[in-house]
Amino acid sequence: MRRIIGALIGVVPLVLTGASYPPYEYYGYRADAADDPPVNFMKVVEPGRQGEAEATYVVLGVEYPALPVLPGVESSFSGDLVIPAYLEGLPVRKIKAAAFLSNDNLRSVRVPSTVREIGERAFGWCRGITNVYFEEGVQVIGDGVFTNCTALKTVYFPSTLSRMGARCFQGCMSLTDVYFAGDAPVLDVVAHGDQSVLGEGVFLNNPWPERFKVHIRRDTRGWIAPHVRGVPEKWPVEYGYMQAHETVAEAGAGSEAEATGFVTVITEIKGGAVAVPESWARRYPGYVAKFGDDFSGSLTKPTGKKDALGNPLQVWQDYVAGTDPTEVADVFKATIRMDGNIPVVEVVPELPSAEKDKRKYTIWGKSRLQDADWREITPGVDSDCNFFKVSVEMK
Repeated sequence: MRRIIGALIGVVPLVLTGASYPPYEYYGYRADAADDPPVNFMKVVEPGRQGEAEATYVVLGVEYPALPVLPGVESSFSGDLVIPAYLEGLPVRKIKAAAFLSNDNLRSVRVPSTVREIGERAFGWCRGITNVYFEEGVQVIGDGVFTNCTALKTVYFPSTLSRMGARCFQGCMSLTDVYFAGDAPVLDVVAHGDQSVLGEGVFLNNPWPERFKVHIRRDTRGWIAPHVRGVPEKWPVEYGYMQAHETVAEAGAGSEAEATGFVTVITEIKGGAVAVPESWARRYPGYVAKFGDDFSGSLTKPTGKKDALGNPLQVWQDYVAGTDPTEVADVFKATIRMDGNIPVVEVVPELPSAEKDKRKYTIWGKSRLQDADWREITPGVDSDCNFFKVSVEMK
């Protein structure tokens, strides 16, 4: 049985300033030696309900202003912890902030599918943890959740993860592999220009990231990262980005398509509508059927294609790019490969010299996505850039 600490804390209200409904109520329980696993928790009674009998879910960990923070698990517990999905018939929905803080006796943790949120620093300073596995269900990971977990090697995140705090892996000097099963989560960026998303800023000046690898699935979306191989070509910048020694795209459902190369480069077709020779349209047998026989009017019709930012493209832009306006899959794109430590940017399609001379190709770079502006760079010279853009326009 668990010993209720009601004699000390009773009902703990969460005061919600300006709220027009009753506050949440918390009923705290502390584990005793007979419990397996010996976890501390709070039953949560939502607004509109009354009394412990109407509690709807459980938060792992106990905290009260008059008492020290009680960890999520009794400090006497050691080894591999499988967090229960239900406690006293109620689903475990959240692991509170600092719930496992400084518990050096844990070796591994498995988080059940009922959990939706992990509070900030929930596993911070747990210097014995080597691996953590989140089952499908968790949606939000708080800031610094694994701060200074110096023995942590592997973490597995489910496809349900949608938001992730900054500096999650700060001080994780043994980290080797982080796995993501789903689309890129939105990554929070901390203040003062810090770019520490997913621990990225923390590793820049330390020796251990040579072993740090991020694994993503080829059939997922939203990823931006320096030196990423084989991931989709659509990457909204609002997702944030990470920096690891290597980020690899691995097999997943529907991933038989050939890898698309590094995703650190996007393309842009610049300028306004240009003079297009009518002979260009005659190269494509389906041109008239798709865009009509009014050649001048056809040049500003949409092709069904979009640029890297999702803006619809018009026929004249296919002429600038050197692509087939009748074929939606034929798009202007760029690839990037590493020649030693130097990124080499290449453009597709590669036009004949006579056509290439009519166009201006410019390579732009950023060292961080948060940088305000792209700057024109010289490939092989500006080696501090992690993100690239190639623009093409008529001279």
